[in-house]
Amino acid sequence: MSPSASLPVPSPVDSLVTQPDVGEETPTPEDSGATAKTPADEKLASSVSPVTKTPVPSQTSAEIGLPLTKQPKTLAPTDSTTESPETPAPTDSDRDRGVKFKDVPDDFWAFPFITALVERDLFDRAADTDIFQPNAPMTRAEYAVALQKAFKQNPTQNQLNFQDVPGDYPAGEPIKRSTETGFLRGYPGQIFQPNQPMPRVQVIVSLANGLGLKAPSNPNQILQRYQDADRLPAYSVSAVAAATKAGLVVNYPNPSRLNPNQDATRADVASLIHRALVIQGKVPAIPSEYIVQPD
Repeated sequence: MSPSASLPVPSPVDSLVTQPDVGEETPTPEDSGATAKTPADEKLASSVSPVTKTPVPSQTSAEIGLPLTKQPKTLAPTDSTTESPETPAPTDSDRDRGVKFKDVPDDFWAFPFITALVERDLFDRAADTDIFQPNAPMTRAEYAVALQKAFKQNPTQNQLNFQDVPGDYPAGEPIKRSTETGFLRGYPGQIFQPNQPMPRVQVIVSLANGLGLKAPSNPNQILQRYQDADRLPAYSVSAVAAATKAGLVVNYPNPSRLNPNQDATRADVASLIHRALVIQGKVPAIPSEYIVQPD
């Protein structure tokens, strides 16, 4: 997981540490944009339940690490996000034949981001290697798998044991890793909600925190470019502003609309993860009209 104020890094639910955290807000039904409920990653299909809007236990802002009325303080030191191995080059097999998916034509908006990641083995295909399911929503468990595949960050947080993630859970290790590296955190009561869809705003906040982006001093001014900035959850304002300033945000079909509470699709997540890797200098930048250009 920033000038004068900085973004909070998620920390364990039941062992909050020195700095307040940026939490995660459950997508509201009226803002949800999920159109499909097929899990994208068949590696989890046998054990991960279908995407459902699981009710989240009632919780206070303090319980999930929201900043309340205070300005967020510090993220973990920037050097804690150092990645050990460099991002791999495209694999020989994918580079030689070119990555092609039946459901991702060359003119699909996220085609360049998807192929760039899959060529480097930084994002999973669907079980059928000829399809990608770009418009399928991603659950929190699937997103944790995507994070582990794309980022090789060092742990910065204490290990958490979630009641709804048993030891033999297929995505147990990626979930553990995503919380230890500051990308994700759980809900009150030591639960993770692995089958709950990830809204776009949570993905953006997660990547901003995981990368240790600095919070700008003028977040509201930066966010004025978005027509729906008023729909951002309060906890996310600094993180989304930092992501915008860093050039991380990708909005399809309209760069001026975040659609923050809409469920993130596999294409959304691939494009945002690619931008995060560009910021880290791990992959070459790809031009796209949907990247929100920083001032």
